[in-house]
Amino acid sequence: MISSTDPIARRPIGTRPAPTAAPPAAAATAPKVAARASAPAPAPLLQRVLGGIAGLSQTLKNGAAWAIYGRMPEGLGGFKVTDWANPALQAKANPQAAAARRQAALSERAANAEAERAARTALAARAESYDRLASLIDADPLARRALQNLLLTGRLTGPNATTDLLARLDAAARQPLVPGLDRAALLADLVNECDDPARIAQGDKNSCTATAATILVARREPAEYARLVGELARPAGVARLADGATIHRAPNWADPGDGSRGPTVKLLQPALIEHGNGPLRYDLAGDANRLPRPLSLALAGVAAAGAVLAFRFGRRLLAIELGAVAAGVACNWFGSGLIGPQAGHMVESLTGRKWRSQVVWRGNRDGAFAKLEAAVKQGQAVPCAIWLPIGGHQVLVEKIAGGLAHLVNPWGMRNTLPVAELKARVVSVNLPA
Repeated sequence: MISSTDPIARRPIGTRPAPTAAPPAAAATAPKVAARASAPAPAPLLQRVLGGIAGLSQTLKNGAAWAIYGRMPEGLGGFKVTDWANPALQAKANPQAAAARRQAALSERAANAEAERAARTALAARAESYDRLASLIDADPLARRALQNLLLTGRLTGPNATTDLLARLDAAARQPLVPGLDRAALLADLVNECDDPARIAQGDKNSCTATAATILVARREPAEYARLVGELARPAGVARLADGATIHRAPNWADPGDGSRGPTVKLLQPALIEHGNGPLRYDLAGDANRLPRPLSLALAGVAAAGAVLAFRFGRRLLAIELGAVAAGVACNWFGSGLIGPQAGHMVESLTGRKWRSQVVWRGNRDGAFAKLEAAVKQGQAVPCAIWLPIGGHQVLVEKIAGGLAHLVNPWGMRNTLPVAELKARVVSVNLPA
């Protein structure tokens, strides 16, 4: 899946690089001899061979995508950013807008102070829990306004322990934490993300499937989202999913190289990827799924032996293919993020219910997209994978209206996309069974 480290993710969706100036006429008509003299030296043979292999690989990938999915729109097409939901992302993309947003949060909080006092009083004995949370996150105007909004909209309390967000947040405010975890930062992120789950962002990792699933749970059951994060924040670092499976905090969850993501994402998303990737093991530092090293070397040895036998019996093409497999397995890199069935398993574990994962291709696109539209019109946010210029990316479709699809993007933003273009880009859909 696509990470925000990719050029496409670093650039705001829907914009394009500024065109470069046309070369002067003199340069355009310069003698070819001068052009040859100023050209860089030819690349070494190995570099040219590797470049050719990479180009062939990309051509084959594009050809396979066309054969399976049909022709895809060029570039980013009609993507538009409608909301820089994640505060850290907005601060990088538009510092002035981020500052205005913080000021607006302060103003809105002041305007709603009287209503907040009345709602706090209605909490009765639980007002102490609210005050504790408010005190811990008071330095963050966005989080403090989010807490006020959760209270005033009736989303902070629930009829039982499972749905009571205030109880989950208060537990995180009082429980022991794993060393190195800042309580105020953890609670500020949790409150912000429970108020608007679109603020959850994958950061610099290829974890869009885990992020989309997390957003889905936070939208449906914010108290459950807070529980999972809170349990992983404890020293033991173990949480139980809705289907009874357990997930574990990554040993290197606080990796300094993962500085672009907040504490909630650092705790939960690596654990979810590790749960979803089956026999593979998630390497957080390398953002890659790997086999246990002895197993990868053993499988590489088997493939290499097969390559030798194929060569001896004159099956040279098979020998080349097995040799490539041996090299790939020896490198022990099995992609990053999760593919359709793995992501489906993760969503089922998170929600405790069955989901249908459907690959969308040339022959079933109309029917599959009709199911997606029907689910969205029923008020469901539908996870789906879409094809972008450099690969697949998981998003949530939260609304379809006026010819536009409204997306929650795990990059930490909301987007709109023409419905016809979304239909052309969709490559898989997850629907409740």
